[in-house]
This record gives sequence, C-alpha cells and structure tokens, in this order.
Amino acid sequence: MSLIQDGPLTAKRKSSESSPVSAPPMMEADEQNFMEILAQTSMQMPVIVVFHSQSSPASQKMKAQLETIIVQSDVLVQLVGLDIDKSKMLASQLQISSVPTVMAFFQGQPLDGFAGPQDDNFIRQFLGRVSGQEVIDPNEAAKEALKMAQQAFDEGQYEQSVSIIQQILQAIPTSHAAVAMLLRVYAKWQGVEATQVIIDSLNEDQKNDADIQSALKAIELSRNAVKDDVFAHLKQQYEANPKDLDILLSLAEAYISHENYEKAIELL
Repeated sequence: MSLIQDGPLTAKRKSSESSPVSAPPMMEADEQNFMEILAQTSMQMPVIVVFHSQSSPASQKMKAQLETIIVQSDVLVQLVGLDIDKSKMLASQLQISSVPTVMAFFQGQPLDGFAGPQDDNFIRQFLGRVSGQEVIDPNEAAKEALKMAQQAFDEGQYEQSVSIIQQILQAIPTSHAAVAMLLRVYAKWQGVEATQVIIDSLNEDQKNDADIQSALKAIELSRNAVKDDVFAHLKQQYEANPKDLDILLSLAEAYISHENYEKAIELL
C-alpha cells in the first residue's frame, strides 16, 4: 500500500500496468497442489514459498512477517505457506533441512531464497530483488509524508495537509505522529471545536502518547486563548507600563495562549 497515491511515495512497479493492483492473499500449499501452483501462478508473478512447521515459532513468525510486509508494501507476489510436517516428501525433494526457509520461484524455476530468521529490511530487499519492485519501509515513507504535510500546513494549504495525513493513517493507522499533526492542522483549519470529533475517537494508547498530548494541550490553550481585542489592549498597557509586573505576566500568558512561546519566554 503506497502512502501517497500518484505522488512521490508511490511504489514504482516494473511489472506491466495490467497487473493486479494488490498482491493476492496468502495460500497454503501441500504435496497435491504445490506443482500446480508453480506451473500456473509462477508464470504470472513470483511465488514466495515459506516452509514452516507448527513446532517452530520462528517459522510461524516468518510467515506472518512476510505476509505483513507484502501487504504493507503491495508487492506483487504470491505468498505460499508449506507445512513441512504435512509434506515431508516434498520438503525432502526440495532439500529443506530447517525452518524457516524461504524460496522464490518464477516461471517454474527457483529464483532466490534464504534460511533462518531475518529482519524486515532484509526481507524488503529480498522481495525487491525477486519482484522487480521498489519495496519501501512504510514507517520511513510516513516520515517523508509527514514532512510534506508539515510543509503544506506551513504554507497554509490545510486541505492538502489533511489529505496527506489521512493517507498516512490509511497505511499506518497506529501512527501517533500523524494523529497529532491531524489535530493541529484541523485546529488551525476548521477551528479548535472541529477537533472534538477526533479527540472523542482517541483510544487510551493514543491519549498517552507524548506527541498527541502536546497537540491536545495546544488545542486547550487555543480554546482558552485571549481574544484579539484583549490581546491588543494588553500590548498597549505593556508599552505604556513596561515595568508593571502584573501587566507583563498577563501579556506573557496571552502570548502562551496564542502559542507564541518564544515571545512569552522573552517577556518572562
């Protein structure tokens, strides 16, 4: 799943434009259908076979890891699981001596493979080699997208900023940084009251996140911000009485309510 459709984060496919948009769901193979899968599916796209066993937690983790990365990155491959305990003869023929073992096939022939646990970056590189696609880390892509959203926000393009953030959240619903930015952008674009719908939808994990807490505090400050006419009056009072500590403190608090922390600190 690319974070920005038709944008700078769109995955670059080297396969034909007529290829399916998303990878087909994972399927389980056995000795009866394995050769049929290779003969048919591998003629259309690479087939990634993960050899696993119910008695091997590492192989079960690899199967889930591969499936997650393929779905996140929208890699056009067919993921196939094969339980070696249920297909001992086939595993022996393919010389699978341990699990997890992963093999890629294309047009019926072995293409690449590896054995043992691996990290996500290794798997992305492996999938990139066998698929001919750019397999990006969604978290890194999200960071770049957030920079784009921040730039749009700074330029006053609030609708574009929200659109980018929403696409990030579609790809990574757990991105707290994106939720925090969405709150800040909505508060500026639609007003602090418009953020209440988002605030009401936050779960406990999100409410405890530092970025989101910071955004919520900023919204609360904005909600209680000193009105513009009162702000202007305080500035006039301060200019006339710069040594009056009560006026100075009130003006500093007014700057804080408008999120101008630098000016507030200067006064204090």
